[in-house]
Amino acid sequence: MIIEQLTTEHYSVPSPLFAKNDVTDTTHRIPSLEIIVTRMLTDTGIEGIGYTYTTGHNALTVKQMIEEEIIPVYKDQPLRQYDYLWKKAWWRTHWAGRGGVATLAMAAVDIGVWDARAKAAGQPLYKFIGEHRNGIPAYGSGVNLSYSLDELLEETKEHMESGFVGVKVKVGMLDIEEDVARLRGVRKLVGNRAKIMVDANMGWQINEAIMRANALREIGLAWIEEPFIPEDIDAHALLGRITGIPIAAGENLYSGYQFNDYFKKQAMQVVQADVVRCGGITEWLKVAHLADVYNLQMAPHFMVDLHVSLLCAIPNAYIAEYLPWFHPVQLNPVRTTDGILRPKELPGHGIEFDWKLLKRYQVK
Repeated sequence: MIIEQLTTEHYSVPSPLFAKNDVTDTTHRIPSLEIIVTRMLTDTGIEGIGYTYTTGHNALTVKQMIEEEIIPVYKDQPLRQYDYLWKKAWWRTHWAGRGGVATLAMAAVDIGVWDARAKAAGQPLYKFIGEHRNGIPAYGSGVNLSYSLDELLEETKEHMESGFVGVKVKVGMLDIEEDVARLRGVRKLVGNRAKIMVDANMGWQINEAIMRANALREIGLAWIEEPFIPEDIDAHALLGRITGIPIAAGENLYSGYQFNDYFKKQAMQVVQADVVRCGGITEWLKVAHLADVYNLQMAPHFMVDLHVSLLCAIPNAYIAEYLPWFHPVQLNPVRTTDGILRPKELPGHGIEFDWKLLKRYQVK
């Protein structure tokens, strides 16, 4: 199969459509979800849908990168050369940086390639890659630092009623005791068996992180997520050694090489590779298999509908993050009543966008 056509579309979805409250954490405010879709058509008539995202900023830059640098690599090329084409695009964008805008752009095309390949085989994506399971446990997530305690507990209650095996809470209140009080409330509500994860969104320094981790020890945390900026690998390793609490990281890493640096230093115990930020499915699978060599499990960041399929196609899957921000603009998204998310059984990745609704938010 030859890729004959590639086009892109940009949609800016305002946060009130996918979130109840102001979307903030220790380092970000998210006014919108920027979705860049790539439509691919092969010479056999098969359409592959790929997409990428940013939160509020930089989408036009990503779209331009796709159109000017990534599409020329893939157009008129055979789908079977997906790995070769990925590497060629990676080197083509080398001078613009080995991650960030470049890999966000690459992901939009690479995801479409895998969608088209699986459709051509007549198989759901997870079976096309290689089925390990047909469902994965999930935890309820939220960008909830701005929530009052009552609002946080209401969100937690909704997650528990959906059967999730745990919940994630943003941390980073100015007063450490306020974080502790919020998490005590969550622990009381969910009981002792449910997992509680916390996410600092890169907002801490090492001394502060140690104090906060020790203050939260009574909660029984499943992990501390992104305590520091991703460039500071040693700080991640040090916090894990001092506290004994698993460190989750990886959503702001962009290649297997960067993950390998963390793995060698035992700087993360939970691997949160984001399929978009890795440049697509091709590289994400390499990260997952590398993590397996280090006896580490995958708990990827965001993108739940796509990550469910990927988690069901690797041996070292841990848990899925349920943060359904894409769901208002999708048809028949993945849902759960028993805490288990199951991939679509449709050929390809099975993700169906509501094109009629998205048209309202298209950026011309």
